[in-house]
Parts: sequence; structure tokens; C-alpha cells
Amino acid sequence: MPVDPQRQAAALEALRNATPPKSEAASFWGRHGGRLILAGVLLLGIWVGAWLVGAFVRSSVDETTRAQDDLRRGLRR
Repeated sequence: MPVDPQRQAAALEALRNATPPKSEAASFWGRHGGRLILAGVLLLGIWVGAWLVGAFVRSSVDETTRAQDDLRRGLRR
């Protein structure tokens, strides 16, 4: 079967100019990287929000306890 030299030259040129295939990790991050980063940011935001709410509730409970103690002391006098 004869090989057409023009087709062979075109195929070799296409191979020379082709981009090398990406690694598995690179293609994974290319497909899913944005979603993973967004999920991480959302989780971090939820964690910080829960921490802030917890700190507010703790300080509120402490203030309530102090106010109750002050009222008890005031009633004893």
C-alpha cells in the first residue's frame, strides 16, 4: 500500500505542533478546581460564622450571669 507523502508530512507536522497531553492531576484540577476552591471558601465562611455566633452567645451568657448577680446583690442590701 503506497503512502501519500503529503498526508504523511501533514500528519508529522500535526504531531510536532500538538500540545502534550495533560497529566491526570492537571486535568482533574482543570475540571474541578474552581468548585473545590468555592466549597473550601464556603466551609471556611460557615466555620468563621459559627465561631462568631458562639463567641457572641458566650459573651451574652456571661453578661446575663453578671447582671443576675448584680440584681441579687442589690436585693440583699
